[in-house]
Amino acid sequence: KGQNYHTLTVDLSSETEVPAECTALAVVGPTTPIATGEMTIIHNYLRMGGRLLAAQDAGVETGLNRLLNEWGINLQNDIVLEQIIEGTLTGRKGFQPTRTKVSTTLTVTSDNQAHPVVQDLSVIHPTQFQKARSVRKTEAMEGVNVTLLFNSREQSWSEKRVDEVLSGESAILNPGDGDEPGPLPPAAAASYTTQPAGEPLK
Repeated sequence: KGQNYHTLTVDLSSETEVPAECTALAVVGPTTPIATGEMTIIHNYLRMGGRLLAAQDAGVETGLNRLLNEWGINLQNDIVLEQIIEGTLTGRKGFQPTRTKVSTTLTVTSDNQAHPVVQDLSVIHPTQFQKARSVRKTEAMEGVNVTLLFNSREQSWSEKRVDEVLSGESAILNPGDGDEPGPLPPAAAASYTTQPAGEPLK
């Protein structure tokens, strides 16, 4: 709003299509399953040149992957954790670590500056995500191009014990449980220059 964007709430459960005046649709932090009819409306909107911002917390399943998979993006069933070393800084000895902790706040320090979504971001103020899950590229409709936008730090990992971590349990990187070491991408963008070929949303 501060940048003169006009915002409205759109209830797709009572619509047959995204309103024509809508230049971008945001689905941010849904907590309940997205109905099939709503998913189809969004899919058709995108196929006609619409723009979507979708964000989904770790530990929440709404069926959003069904839509994103069509566009070459797969939300992983994980939470990206970051190891943080705390300490003190002294003049003679320099940085002295005092403890290591695990954070669900993910800081990204590298991004694909060639993509317009991130080209104006500043390295002085790194972007942070709360309770982020990682994403992967998957097979998309013909004509769709997927770009991974960010990477987490090397001191991060994909933790599969999502519910346990969110309930307060401690976690460590354990490849035997399917955990993956960082860097990991928590965000991606899909785009196309011509209408993608493909069947209606399955």
